[in-house]
Amino acid sequence: MRKRRGLGVAVLLLWVGWLAVSFVYRPGEDRTVEPDQVPAVEVEEPNGSLSWTVAEAEAALARSPVARLPGSPAVVDEARVRAALAGTGRKVLLLPYSGVDTRNQHDARVREVRAAVGRNTLVVASGLNVSAPVGSVVPSSMDEARQVLATGDLTTFLLTAIKERSHDLESLPPTAPADPAEVDAVTRDLAANRVHTAPGIEPVTDTDRWDDIVPGAVVRIAVLPPAAPETPRTDLTAALGERFPGDLVVVVRGLWVEFSAPDPELSRITLSGYYGAHFGQLAKWGPRQVNLGLALAREYATLLANRAAVLAPRRAADPVPFVLTGLPWVFAGTVAVVGGSVLAVRRRAARRRRGAEEARRVERERLSAALAGIAAGITDLDGLARDGRAGRLVDHASERYGVARELLARDGDVPTARAAVDEARTALESAAQALEVAR
Repeated sequence: MRKRRGLGVAVLLLWVGWLAVSFVYRPGEDRTVEPDQVPAVEVEEPNGSLSWTVAEAEAALARSPVARLPGSPAVVDEARVRAALAGTGRKVLLLPYSGVDTRNQHDARVREVRAAVGRNTLVVASGLNVSAPVGSVVPSSMDEARQVLATGDLTTFLLTAIKERSHDLESLPPTAPADPAEVDAVTRDLAANRVHTAPGIEPVTDTDRWDDIVPGAVVRIAVLPPAAPETPRTDLTAALGERFPGDLVVVVRGLWVEFSAPDPELSRITLSGYYGAHFGQLAKWGPRQVNLGLALAREYATLLANRAAVLAPRRAADPVPFVLTGLPWVFAGTVAVVGGSVLAVRRRAARRRRGAEEARRVERERLSAALAGIAAGITDLDGLARDGRAGRLVDHASERYGVARELLARDGDVPTARAAVDEARTALESAAQALEVAR
């Protein structure tokens, strides 16, 4: 009788303790940081055809060893280039950007011109990408990349291609304070519309889908024409950052992007990584400036979210939730000890349910990790796939990414999320193949 009374007291204490802890404890805030869905760039460009022909290129080269076709963005010191060409038998052809949808036509026509003029004699600048008979010329530093993409100055690259030896980059102009009038004008537009486009650049008005690119920060983009090679580099980006502290201010000059960001070190990593991986394509294809600025803003946001996820991963560090989950089963186990093994079958079923829940949790975490890679892939390709089949594939990948992320965030159907992840991955692989970009 005394033993039964002792067991009854133990059961009562367990039950009361469980209820007390349940009322007192309140779960802490979930501090998990995940990449937000990145919106697709909404600035469209129409499909088009090349603006030049093989016959026009051959005729221009017959007239001059430095031939420029209309639309070429290259800035060249022709006197220095002509002096370097003397006695080499080589010629230089300056062409417009190839574009994305027309790049295959562009390459085919360049091959025709090389065959007609001489494969080993022609140096070609496709947009800002310089190719010689022995290969392409690439920058050796970020300063060199900036000088080419921000100003269009190809003189040093052309000299390297002609002589087939490296030419040191001339000393860069010093940095000077930005013109206060320019800072004020750009600030007014960024404050009112989040975007500034300089005269002569097509205006951008659809900025609604920029809202969620960087959580907690407003994305503001200033689009400016290339600078003259000899003009001083200004601190416009820093000046605008002071006007909009805490926001991501993106300044696109030519094809060169600068950030004033909440995390300066991460912005440096973003720009260095992107230009290191994509300089050749950007210089040759010539994407629309606002597309490029948005692509890099999205890359920054992805790196920011991924870093935060590493620093604060999803975990249950507080043991109390596990205690609360376990106490009812301790109570049930105590009852089972008193009353025999009546609940044994139910407990085995509960273990099976917990095993299934654990498997679902592991699968959700695996899919969340896959989503980080898909987000990075969308960022890599979106600035390059402006339209056509590649653009549609990237848009489809973005839509599938959003579906999968929403399902995982809301503890939705795992098989549907898995299918969305697989579709997004397949679409990105197809887009990379269409763009001839290795992934």
